[in-house]
Amino acid sequence: MRIPRPVHAFLAVALSSGTILAGVEGERLEIVGGSADDQAYARAAAGLLPGGLRPRGFDPDRALEAIRATDRFRAVEAEGGRIRLEPWAPLAELKWRGDAPPALRKAMTGLPRKGDRVGDLRMAELGNQAQERLRALGWPKAQVKVLREAGGARILVAVEAGAPD
Repeated sequence: MRIPRPVHAFLAVALSSGTILAGVEGERLEIVGGSADDQAYARAAAGLLPGGLRPRGFDPDRALEAIRATDRFRAVEAEGGRIRLEPWAPLAELKWRGDAPPALRKAMTGLPRKGDRVGDLRMAELGNQAQERLRALGWPKAQVKVLREAGGARILVAVEAGAPD
């Protein structure tokens, strides 16, 4: 029995790839979950062609890594010929708590805005930037914690500035 060539390609990719997204060039990869914008964002990050088609040399593992690296999604999972997305909740409020000096908020750049999907990487960056700015403003012992509340819709920046220099 002779196996058709596309099946050979599929089997070769399926056996060599670590994901279950293996397929052949030109085959459509479905992205489910999230909004239409989330799906378009994920398609672009994965390097898919218009219509969700796999380009030549498509690497499913790298595609999943690229989507996760956008920091927009809480979970990205491969299921059959699909990628399932679970986006972070859109930010409703950025709250400050503690004794942050007023100059801190003015010194901060790139603060998340209402509607942004803020992932773990961006939250860590927010905390690091606040810590650095506080030190530069003369509060070397300041402590900053960035926490997620209300299922991710609210971000709390808790600052314990302590005594200035």
